[in-house]
Amino acid sequence: MSIDIDIESSRAVNERLPAIVNHIGDIKSDVQRLQSSIDAKVLSRSNLRSRLRNVQSNIESIQSDLLLLYRTTMQNINGYEENEARTHARVQNIPTNPGK
Repeated sequence: MSIDIDIESSRAVNERLPAIVNHIGDIKSDVQRLQSSIDAKVLSRSNLRSRLRNVQSNIESIQSDLLLLYRTTMQNINGYEENEARTHARVQNIPTNPGK
C-alpha cells in the first residue's frame, strides 16, 4: 500500500486559511456594526439581540476551529517532511554491496 501526499499542494491550500479567518473576522465586525446601528427597541423584538450575539459567538468558534486546523495541518505537513527526509537519509546509508 502506498500513500502519496502532495506536500506543496497541501501547504498551498493550508496557507490560504489565515486569509479566510481574517475574512470571517471582517464578517463578525460587520455583524457587530449592524447590531450597534439597530435601535434598542428593535433589538428587543424577536430576541434579535440574542440572535446576533449567537451569530458573533458562532463566528468566533469558526475562526478558532479554522486556526486550530491551520496549525495542526502545518505541524503534520512539517512532520511528514521531516519523516520523509529521515527515511531518505536512512535509505542513502544502506550499503549497496552487503558482505564485502
